[in-house]
Amino acid sequence: MKQTKKIRCFIVEDELNGQKALRGWLKALPYETEILGLAENVKEGIEGIRGTQPDLVFMDIRLGDELSFEILETLSPNIDFYLIFISAYLSDSLNGQGSQVPLKFRDYAAQAAQGYGIGYLEKPLEFESFKIEIDKFLRKLREEDDVLPEDVNDDDLNPK
Repeated sequence: MKQTKKIRCFIVEDELNGQKALRGWLKALPYETEILGLAENVKEGIEGIRGTQPDLVFMDIRLGDELSFEILETLSPNIDFYLIFISAYLSDSLNGQGSQVPLKFRDYAAQAAQGYGIGYLEKPLEFESFKIEIDKFLRKLREEDDVLPEDVNDDDLNPK
């Protein structure tokens, strides 16, 4: 029998509305989640992720005057969590239409994608997009034959 666990999450978001939405949506999922912590800046993000070792990190790109890519730079090469970026800031760069994100920071995002996965939520946040990214995360766990959260079955993983 496969062992189960909670989805252990960490949120790096400086906007109150984003924090509230993510917390509420995580609690509303049909499986057990645990919010390990919340960071509103780069320093708190580094300390919080290191201290809690989450399975899943939601990370806003712009944190005031800072870029959260600095968190990935500091944690590199020990990025062992699934990462979901949150921002309107990154969309042009991901589509190759802009150069808003410095190249070295794009490299850290690429490392995260190769390591444990990457997702993206565009602001304003919407629950349906959030659910799609959570389903990607759960499929990745299933593919890696990792431990799944309790109450997750194949019906919960929407084929895309």
